[in-house]
Amino acid sequence: MVRTQIQITEEQAKAVKRIALARHVSVAELIRRRDIVDSLNAAIGRTLAMPDIRDRLLNAGSEPTPSTPDALARKYADWVERFGKIAKQAGIKPQ
Repeated sequence: MVRTQIQITEEQAKAVKRIALARHVSVAELIRRRDIVDSLNAAIGRTLAMPDIRDRLLNAGSEPTPSTPDALARKYADWVERFGKIAKQAGIKPQ
């Protein structure tokens, strides 16, 4: 499996923390808000469309494929079901 890290600037990380602190909520709680999820998803989509970012991801062996939060949730649910069956058939127990 190829793992690719997207670097964000320290300023961007601080901005996310400021939003969380200003609203007295954790980042985990922030991502439950649909308006914030949609805003972040749009920003990620714009970032993945940048030629230099796209090239860096492709060179790292990862193909940038923007999606929607709902599509990603469906994909994860499919993976959990698919790999859960494989694990069960192999006798692998949750740890």
